[in-house]
Amino acid sequence: MIDLKEALIGFLLSIFIVLIGLVIGSYLLPIAVSDYTNSDTMNYGTGETLNTVNYDGELTLDEAQEGVVTIYGKQEGEEDISSQGSGFLYADNYIMTNEHVVAGHSEFFVQYQNGDWVNVSLVGSDMHTDIAILKPDSVPDSVPVLPLQTSEPVVGEPTFAIGAPSGLDTTITEGVVSAKNLSMHIETNYPIPDTIQTDSALNPGNSGGPLVSTTDGAKVIGVNRATQGENIGLAVSSNIAHNVGKSIIEKGSPEHAHLGILTSDDHSYIADDNGRDYGVLIDEIEDDSPFENQTLFTQDRISESDYFIIKIDDKDIYTSEQLYSYLMSEKEPGDIVDLHIYNDGEVNERSIQLKNRALL
Repeated sequence: MIDLKEALIGFLLSIFIVLIGLVIGSYLLPIAVSDYTNSDTMNYGTGETLNTVNYDGELTLDEAQEGVVTIYGKQEGEEDISSQGSGFLYADNYIMTNEHVVAGHSEFFVQYQNGDWVNVSLVGSDMHTDIAILKPDSVPDSVPVLPLQTSEPVVGEPTFAIGAPSGLDTTITEGVVSAKNLSMHIETNYPIPDTIQTDSALNPGNSGGPLVSTTDGAKVIGVNRATQGENIGLAVSSNIAHNVGKSIIEKGSPEHAHLGILTSDDHSYIADDNGRDYGVLIDEIEDDSPFENQTLFTQDRISESDYFIIKIDDKDIYTSEQLYSYLMSEKEPGDIVDLHIYNDGEVNERSIQLKNRALL
């Protein structure tokens, strides 16, 4: 039989241990959270948000959910819905989604969280980044424009994927940023740089919906696009999505600075002073490429020997993702870039005027 005094002592000791744990936890938790906010991240813009949306306060996750819509599409001459995806209010009276949600369809309408249905028209789309912009006939006052995060996310940062999987009412799945600065290979010859990987569950119907971080109020860090195996979701970064969306709204079509070449990350034998492989191999020179008037770099020459881009505008290049990201984020068609190209122990310098990939 248990002695009453011993039981009482054991009970008090248990309470003491729990209190000590709470005190320790109250110090450790803020330290863990600060890892996300104090990390060295690349700044995408100078404003509060990329899409110049300013708020007196921070959006909560519930408020951000109100800015998400379900998109439906029909093919010309058909009565039945043949496409369903997600989107969000990106700017005043403009909705952002994926290009593949609207591709091949002529009629579109959306449903807001309050149940309202409205027709929308297609402003423009970009197959190279899978981004499209729609314009609704009206927007309820309760629907907020979702701000795009100005800084690059941090691996481990909490994420929330918001959308309408399988046509369900807007659903939220939780996860983290699993990786960043990836290349997402799609149906075109050019990968989407700056891709974000998350383990937030994505399902058919999530396409075009926002990937949201709440480390500094609810802000969009990416546009959900695809899955690649279990627990691997991929999203177009807010930086890339904004550049394309802004171009579509202001110019009517997307623009991408383009070198007119296809590359690979076959470094072969090039290494920098620290022994790191670097440089991207030129695999192919495309028709009407800016490289065509460079007699040093003809298709016959690059087929016979290895030519590597090792530097662009004094920026060392280690991967194709790095090259495409720089062109898409920092350059516009018509800009001139300075390239350092390595071949057989020699480095040649060339200035190339970039073209618009969308027009090639």
